Amino acid sequence: MDTETGSSSATAVRRAWWDYVSVLSSQGIFALWTVLGVVLSARILGPEGYGTVALFMGVIQLLFIVGIKWSFPAILRFGREALIQEGAGGRVFWAWMPLFAGSLLVCSLILVLLSREVGQLVGLHDSHPRLFIFFLSLMAMAMAAVHLLQMRGKMRVAAWAPAV
Repeated sequence: MDTETGSSSATAVRRAWWDYVSVLSSQGIFALWTVLGVVLSARILGPEGYGTVALFMGVIQLLFIVGIKWSFPAILRFGREALIQEGAGGRVFWAWMPLFAGSLLVCSLILVLLSREVGQLVGLHDSHPRLFIFFLSLMAMAMAAVHLLQMRGKMRVAAWAPAV
């Protein structure tokens, strides 16, 4: 066995192990933050207020999952592939950006067109679609940042981004 190959293999295993530990520990801390947030929100807002927040976030997550998240695997796979082969992922990023921006725009338009119905469903009768669009955009950009970090091979940073 070549010592240089053995050394790089050991380094790769060590890196994969620490990436795994980072992801696992960040998910544990994120779960604790989530439980703490649910407990505090339920206590402070009461059952009706917490129900409103839960429905609000449910609408945002449903739109995110169905309307936006579908494009993220492409940036991971093809972006990483381009990064390995060409040394840069910019071409794939800019090819993916219209999909991401278009999906976000379509979801935003749906929220504007159905703002009265969504507001009644959630219990926000004076609902402003801008609030929904703001949280949807925030969630989409945060998850896009995590996926771009993963594409670049920055697993430890990507693992801790949602927990922060």
